Amino acid sequence: MIKFDFRSLGIFLMVYLAGSIMASTLLAKSGSRNDDDSKKKPWQTGSNSKIIKEDISKRNKFAKHFENSDGSISMFTSPHSQHYKVGNVWKDIDLTIKTSTDPAFAFENIENSFSTF
Repeated sequence: MIKFDFRSLGIFLMVYLAGSIMASTLLAKSGSRNDDDSKKKPWQTGSNSKIIKEDISKRNKFAKHFENSDGSISMFTSPHSQHYKVGNVWKDIDLTIKTSTDPAFAFENIENSFSTF
């Protein structure tokens, strides 16, 4: 009988997820831009209008909506999940791997639609 090692699977999934995110980030950041643009979030543009705040009531799995200083509204959408739902609230996905609060695991990522240990 073959014994299955869930801890190794968890580590593999965390490494795979981190690699996928880094690859997506590098692909999204390709192209020419100046140093000021490299510090901006994907939803920030070079226009003169400044983002005042996010309209959290319009969040969904793939989009963020922002109120701008000129009264307009901007939307950032992605083919990748931006939020996960807890009850009736859409929360930002945090892919940070942290020290686990569960003594059975060294590390964890639990602020997502799934958990890895």
